[in-house]
Amino acid sequence: MYKLTDRGKRVVSQYISELKAKRKEILDAGKDTADETNLPTVDDIISDIEWTGVDEDGSYLNGWGVTDNYDSDYALELKLGRDFIEASTSIKCSTRDSYKVDWLKKALQNMQEDEYFVPKLKVNDSGRFIDLDEGAIQVLIDYYN
Repeated sequence: MYKLTDRGKRVVSQYISELKAKRKEILDAGKDTADETNLPTVDDIISDIEWTGVDEDGSYLNGWGVTDNYDSDYALELKLGRDFIEASTSIKCSTRDSYKVDWLKKALQNMQEDEYFVPKLKVNDSGRFIDLDEGAIQVLIDYYN
């Protein structure tokens, strides 16, 4: 699952606003109809990212229809890590040991509730992340307790 970042929310909101404006312009001029075309919502776009996936550069690129015979002027382009992230990487952790244990327990609970949830742990300040499994989480909980 993916989640939009603050920047991604702004980009998507602006894109949807532009689609609405273009649609209104076309419909007001009587150039087309919109009987079979729905404008995307934020949830539609997130769902499309999950359905289509990202390319080898981590980009999502898709154009959307505004009316039955007209498309957007340009495609929506979003970048993994900048505009959207994997939902499993969105849990934050404090440096205090008691908060680390709380985070680890929450991660363990999320793993048990959602088979696709994979918590990630940042390795120092290297910028690298490692995936945690249930065994590793339990070892860390024991260590911090």
